Amino acid sequence: MVVNPREYGWECIYQRAHAWMSYQMLLKLDPGLRTQEWAAVLQATLTHDHGWMEWDEALLDSQGQPASFVVSGVDKAIKISNRGIMLAACQSLESAVFVARHVEELYGWRPEAALVEHVEGIRRQRLAWMKCLELDVESVDRSYQRVLWADSASLILCVEDEDFVKELSLSLDDKPYQLIRQSGHWEMDPWPYQVDQIAVSVEVLPLHQKRFATPAELRQALQEAVPEPKKWVVKRPTRRGG
Repeated sequence: MVVNPREYGWECIYQRAHAWMSYQMLLKLDPGLRTQEWAAVLQATLTHDHGWMEWDEALLDSQGQPASFVVSGVDKAIKISNRGIMLAACQSLESAVFVARHVEELYGWRPEAALVEHVEGIRRQRLAWMKCLELDVESVDRSYQRVLWADSASLILCVEDEDFVKELSLSLDDKPYQLIRQSGHWEMDPWPYQVDQIAVSVEVLPLHQKRFATPAELRQALQEAVPEPKKWVVKRPTRRGG
């Protein structure tokens, strides 16, 4: 769950809602930037966080605050990623290839032995699916870049942890992209759309409480929170003379 601090408590965004934002980032992408596996890219982007089920597992940090998705222990990471890949595979092996590839990206750098073994098992399964579907490594890597690009763009917009955002990479086909906050909107450079601006939106959950005694209390607060629509407008960059 994305958790941003507020004076009144917290503004929360479910992981699946962030994935919905990521999907919206791709919908109007210039046709020249789309790949042959486009339907699976869109599906994987939309569902890549379906392994998260906050309504069952809303957790607290050591101070009784809603735990950010940024910190995931080994057991939690394995459980969430296994469930997400399984759900994707039940619908489309092609989209499951990209969800699996995303798990490798997220956890492949971590040194914990259980995660190293987990990621290697996922990689082997992904390669077996690719062989079954006759997908080559180059095309999968190029298509996966779109999933990662949209995921990173969504996180840059909705996560207010500056240290985390600084670590995100936003690129397509080895070309770096920037999302720059302006007054009342964002600008993306270079501009990857045919329209002059796009808008992405999700419903956020305001929690008017700083700390919670138990995970059950947090889950109850999430269930009772009144959703509030939130929109981000992204525009073509303004070229300024100099």
